[in-house]
Amino acid sequence: MEQEEQGVSFGKVLKVAFKNWIRFAIVGTVVAIAGSCALIFGYNSLSGEYVSEFAYFAKDLSEVKYADGSTFFYSQIISSDNLHAVKNSSEDFASVKVDKMIEDGGISIMQTITTSGDSKTRSYTSYSYTLNVGKTYFSNSTQAKNFVKLVTSIPLEQDKNLIAIDNFSDNLMAFDAADTYEDQLSYLEGQANSLDKQYSVMLANESLSASALGVVQANIIQIDSIVGEKETISEKDAITGEVVVSTGKRSIVNQLRYELNQEGYVMDYNSDLAKSFEYSVQALEAEKALNTQKISALITEINKIDNNVTVSTIDAQISELTQRNIDIQYEIDRINLMISNKDKDVGGASEDATYIAKKSNFANRLKAYRTSLSSCTESYVNLLKLVYIDNASVSYNGSIINTKGTISVAGAIIVSVLAGVIVAGATNLIVDHKKLYE
Repeated sequence: MEQEEQGVSFGKVLKVAFKNWIRFAIVGTVVAIAGSCALIFGYNSLSGEYVSEFAYFAKDLSEVKYADGSTFFYSQIISSDNLHAVKNSSEDFASVKVDKMIEDGGISIMQTITTSGDSKTRSYTSYSYTLNVGKTYFSNSTQAKNFVKLVTSIPLEQDKNLIAIDNFSDNLMAFDAADTYEDQLSYLEGQANSLDKQYSVMLANESLSASALGVVQANIIQIDSIVGEKETISEKDAITGEVVVSTGKRSIVNQLRYELNQEGYVMDYNSDLAKSFEYSVQALEAEKALNTQKISALITEINKIDNNVTVSTIDAQISELTQRNIDIQYEIDRINLMISNKDKDVGGASEDATYIAKKSNFANRLKAYRTSLSSCTESYVNLLKLVYIDNASVSYNGSIINTKGTISVAGAIIVSVLAGVIVAGATNLIVDHKKLYE
């Protein structure tokens, strides 16, 4: 009783806690092993996140743009559509909890902007990104690594889609489907003008190699031969018979358009075209007749007015209507020429070998220019791939993914061993507590 009144010394506590070393060792070992397993395989698997730090080595993406010049919004990398597209791209991702990931807000991305260099002369801005995603949405780290790799590569794949040949061939495909020479000429002109602008932009690209620059310049010359301005010679109007001497310039496309109007070539005669010609002529003649009535009324009105300002205004209206009627008559004559050419064409009532040969030559020239522009288009796409795709990549800071917010194996063992020592000592004290007072 005297010892109880005096209390228990710290030394006595330690002596009792460690005295039964067999029990101490058994309890301590069990707790250490259980704790380590719980931390490593339990806590770590249910907590923490994967982190990926990366940047794009790509001409456009490094400047926050796509290959077509549109703005690159980095937040779209982890859009619902993109995440589902990656999940659906492989059976290996079947167990990835994308819907839960989106619902929980368990994935995020951040952009870091770094400026270097002398702002007074020339500075350089670089962009890097950090993607965070919870571990619980994946079966294992390998699945997570492969998933994150595809997600971060999405902008490169989008660039590839933007540079697909079909995206630059709308006019060429429309040319193939056109049923009139007029439309074919318009599509050729549209394709050539579009390429000319695109090549001009590429010409200013500082990253082009000498060989690529040579291809660009050669194709610009080729395109210019089609839509560039060319000297023309004196021409005789097939309808009026007037000799037109041009001192200006005319592109090949416009020369072809002029020839088409003068010769009245028709690609394909059919009942729908015949009706269209008929309706067009009727509409033009009705407009011309109405304009003639307006002119007569204006002349009558002008004879009653003694006001120079008003007379001048009416004169301008008469001049405009008169010019319109001249244009209408030209269009009517052009349509009538095309109608009359039906008999000259193959299968017509009076086939004209000369006309047929000229028309065939005209059509072949259109096809030749189409082939030329197709080649220029293909070259342009290949150059885009060279600049934006072939050397583009995602550069990761270390591993594709790193783990954050978990405990290391060594840390788990240390914590568990300490816990084992405490629990084992406490167990001995509880079991042998009477010995504290002996």
